Amino acid sequence: MGYLTIGQLSNKLDVTAVTIRYYERRGLIMPSCYSESGYRLYAEAAISRFRFIINAKSVGFALKEIQEILKLLDNETLTSREVRAKTQKKVEAIKDKIKKLKIMQASLEHLVSICDGKIPIEDCPIMEEF
Repeated sequence: MGYLTIGQLSNKLDVTAVTIRYYERRGLIMPSCYSESGYRLYAEAAISRFRFIINAKSVGFALKEIQEILKLLDNETLTSREVRAKTQKKVEAIKDKIKKLKIMQASLEHLVSICDGKIPIEDCPIMEEF
């Protein structure tokens, strides 16, 4: 089994070593071992784990949520039910956020529609709405 230094891992993943160290401090990824001179060494499997973290972040999971999912994945006795439940919970949270954002959007669009942008600011109907 080959090991990667933090520099090699950062190059393969196109992230900085600082990011890897940050995720390490957060407990999301850990070195497999250390070299004789004390350098962090990561197993090839760290690439998959790190890509999982990046992909989970890209769909809206917070690092704490990702950490919880990774703990579930590290427990080989569990089924996918727990991961599915966390993912479904995230879907519901995103749906709720979308509803709120649509309300905000409608409010802002209304404000834009009542002001043509050609009158003095003290007469601006947007300012009166607030």
